[in-house]
Amino acid sequence: MITRTKRAAVFVVLALATTMWMSGCSDNPTPLQSTSSSVKLLSVSSRAKPLASDQLLTTASLLVDPEVGGMLAVGEPDVYGETKLTIPAGAVSEPTVISMEISYDGPIVVELQPHGIQFDKTVELAISYKPADLTGIDLDEINVYYFNENLAVPTWERVPNSTSVPGEFEVVAPLSHFSRYAPGSEG
Repeated sequence: MITRTKRAAVFVVLALATTMWMSGCSDNPTPLQSTSSSVKLLSVSSRAKPLASDQLLTTASLLVDPEVGGMLAVGEPDVYGETKLTIPAGAVSEPTVISMEISYDGPIVVELQPHGIQFDKTVELAISYKPADLTGIDLDEINVYYFNENLAVPTWERVPNSTSVPGEFEVVAPLSHFSRYAPGSEG
């Protein structure tokens, strides 16, 4: 017979396990502001062409063949620019469906799925910041940041080796995994 103490212990363990499981990668909305005061995420300028409410969130998917790779492009090149994800042959070991979701409602945020996937070869993300408010921003200092949910205080962290291409209004970064990404600058 199970005692009350054992039953309570099992309940506590299950509650903790459920809490830990639910706090991992989730479909919760991305925090719109950096938890670090030193990172400023780029937001859509009030002078940019207004989008209809159904255009504030844009999504596309692609089945990637491991032998061929692929490219996924989302956006309107003439209006908001085009955000591109390039996956080389050999980056995935089996056919994999990937998706990209871009939010233009506040900070420009790109969410790549499946969340947390690791690649055998580096993939490249090029985020357009054409519609961004660039007031007070040095275009050469724009980088790609990812949302690190695994810290005690989740925060936006710079993707190493990301590079701004000011003439193209885009920032390019090599990725080894999928997460939430945003263009921004320090300071």
